[in-house]
Amino acid sequence: METYKKGNALFDRMSFIISAREEKFNPNREWDSHIHVMSDGTTFCSDGKRLHFLDSSSLTEGSYSIIKSNKTTIIINKLDEADSYPNIKNVIPKTAGRECYSILLYLADEKQLDLIYCEFAFKIAVIRYDFFKPLIGEDWLCYTEGRENSLLFEGKSKDWKAVIMPIKSEKEVITKKDKQF
Repeated sequence: METYKKGNALFDRMSFIISAREEKFNPNREWDSHIHVMSDGTTFCSDGKRLHFLDSSSLTEGSYSIIKSNKTTIIINKLDEADSYPNIKNVIPKTAGRECYSILLYLADEKQLDLIYCEFAFKIAVIRYDFFKPLIGEDWLCYTEGRENSLLFEGKSKDWKAVIMPIKSEKEVITKKDKQF
């Protein structure tokens, strides 16, 4: 069993990782409610719509259940058998040939986050607000290839990374006839 307390750098890393997990346990998709560590040290959580990962961690290869997670304490326990999960390397977009934006969230507070989110949604892509919120406290590089493709966020000062799928929008054509009230 591993315990992380607020104020420890490892607590911040684990908080970021587990913010991408599915909170409600689904027995058909066990892998989306656990922390996973690959043989190369890549540590990640995913709910299928977003993926938070670190290139390395102090954890050994395998899957970890999250026993407790709140604002001050995280407790995880290594599972006897690792979950079967998809190879995340296949879904991480490459940075080459993509547009890059700098997203400054290191000193942002809740009020500023709303404004930054609105500008991000207008200029780059629309993602769920609750997926954007865990990015606060770090400055990011965001790589994109159009509004409808996955976004890769890389922390500027930490090895934190995230892949987030944007909300796909249906393009509607409104005619004068449709504008009747």
